[in-house]
Amino acid sequence: MINSIKQMLRGTPLYVLYKNLQATLFQISPKHFISNKYKQFYDTEMNFSTPQKLSEKMQLLKIYYYPNSKKVAQATDKYKLHTFLQEKGLEHLAVPYLQIYNKPDDFDMSRLPGEFVLKKTNASGLNLIVKDKNKITEKEIKKKLKY
Repeated sequence: MINSIKQMLRGTPLYVLYKNLQATLFQISPKHFISNKYKQFYDTEMNFSTPQKLSEKMQLLKIYYYPNSKKVAQATDKYKLHTFLQEKGLEHLAVPYLQIYNKPDDFDMSRLPGEFVLKKTNASGLNLIVKDKNKITEKEIKKKLKY
């Protein structure tokens, strides 16, 4: 039920507030935040002292290693990842860009094919998959991009 409520609120100012609150709580106490999320998701306590499960080890990386790693920051940015792959001679692994927009008002649907995916570089919550661009308006897309 919680996930269906999140889905309904996605793209609204209330959802943006929720995501900002989560980010703030993580900044204040990453260990406490991760511990609560882990308990919520796995219905068991997180073992911080001697992690055994892969999921526990991933959470520790998220708290202690990832925030200080330039490579992780580069790999998680959809735009910077292309540069990284190109530097390594692996550009064939990158998903090609059709268009790049700096702000939602720059979006021009007429320049895109009938099917496309929109991804924001600074958000993991917005992946807009458009299977038929005739079924959505440019105004609707711009509204979603603004949040």
